[in-house]
Amino acid sequence: MRHVLLIMVLMMPAAAQKAKVVATPAVTSPGAVTVGAAGPTTLAGAAADGSWIALCQARADTDHDGVIDVKSTNWGLTGDQLAAYLVIGSGEGAAVDDIHANDPSKRRLVIERNKRLILFQPPKPELDLTKLGATSARFDRSGDHLVYAVNVGKAEHLRVRDLATEHEIELDPGPGVIDSYSAADGWVMVKMLAKQGHGVISGSHQPRRRCWVGTNSDMVTQTGTPPTDKLIPISGGAARVVPGLLYVLGTQLLRRTNDGALVTESGDGVTHELVPASCAGFVMSSDPIARSVVVACKGGHLFEYRTGTQRRSIGVTIAPPTADAGFDGGRFLIESGKDGNSVIIDLELATKRETGLFQNLEYARGDLAIVQRGNIVVAIDGAHERVLGNVERYPLTLLADRFLYIEPVLIDLSTGRAVGIAPSRSMLVHGFKQDVVANVKAVANDGLLLVGFGGGRYDPTPGPLEWTQPAPMPAGSANATP
Repeated sequence: MRHVLLIMVLMMPAAAQKAKVVATPAVTSPGAVTVGAAGPTTLAGAAADGSWIALCQARADTDHDGVIDVKSTNWGLTGDQLAAYLVIGSGEGAAVDDIHANDPSKRRLVIERNKRLILFQPPKPELDLTKLGATSARFDRSGDHLVYAVNVGKAEHLRVRDLATEHEIELDPGPGVIDSYSAADGWVMVKMLAKQGHGVISGSHQPRRRCWVGTNSDMVTQTGTPPTDKLIPISGGAARVVPGLLYVLGTQLLRRTNDGALVTESGDGVTHELVPASCAGFVMSSDPIARSVVVACKGGHLFEYRTGTQRRSIGVTIAPPTADAGFDGGRFLIESGKDGNSVIIDLELATKRETGLFQNLEYARGDLAIVQRGNIVVAIDGAHERVLGNVERYPLTLLADRFLYIEPVLIDLSTGRAVGIAPSRSMLVHGFKQDVVANVKAVANDGLLLVGFGGGRYDPTPGPLEWTQPAPMPAGSANATP
């Protein structure tokens, strides 16, 4: 009888023999707060306080090759199919159809469950957006508003929901078909097609799968007539085309006129000249909060222009630019230097920091700037600077409230000092024990790190993930943990 059973197993189809393949779980710390289950994992979103986490995980051998595995390629992910899970606190989480939109302030999500779009907004009850007629949804850049598309007769409209008051208004983008839309700084930006089937991707505002293995759906070829860009005040008003639009400055739009002047324009169409045509300038930096721009006029002389005030000479000259940059770096500006290196300019002190090394401005608020300089990260605080630690040449960066992670260093922005590094763990790699540095997926507002161990730099990380403290700064470093 035993021989008969063995023969029956050998004769079973390959798919049936591999149906019980289980992913190898990651090695986690004893007593760690784990998130998700075993299997290749990507992060789809995490609450600022770590109270919920949205994951994409492969938990089944869907391609029937005997292993549960997902790899990254130049054209997307290959391997077993990823599925979406929403984890509240810790554990394996509950399955959902997909994750469709993340609140940039990390408070809410739009998920799909049972083919319905749901606004997940703790501690408030979930809201069925499909019941409201939503066919897609996006958060604005502040996370304070939700914009969703609805069908009104044969037309497509947008509704803006104030997430604090739950008040809604309806916006009519005008004739045509919505190709895509977004919202930021008090404006809704809509790309409109003349009719269905024209443009880059007809109906691209429809929900796309976040948890997906296959060809990258964002790699498309433009066909037909390009969409028309329209803007609508988020508080309501008529949709209109704004020729020469450059940037949004709060409730104002910054655009360039035909003669080269830079003007601001309000929601009701009233314009004010900010930079005269005689400057022949390009925008190097824009600050939507202060409603100011730094412009390089003829000859590369830098000036700051503020709405309703006179211009201020910065006292610094740069190589005359040929295009607008528009970088929002507060008092700091980055200029392309010689040999592909960069120069950091302090607009308040009118100074340049030229090191002859690659420099990248990772963060700038108030008097503090965090700069990657080659393989080190430096804090610039007024006229002073200090080395914080060694980083990867092309690091992963994550920002969370007062913390900034520049792989593998965690920086407390309230003090401008490094407070730790990504932890490491001794693991077997190809039969040999090695110290493997954690792949950091998220940083909570209290500085805890959501990490996984193993997997390639661009491949999904083996689950489950876990919340952990950063490791101490190495002894001997300027920021060594006492």
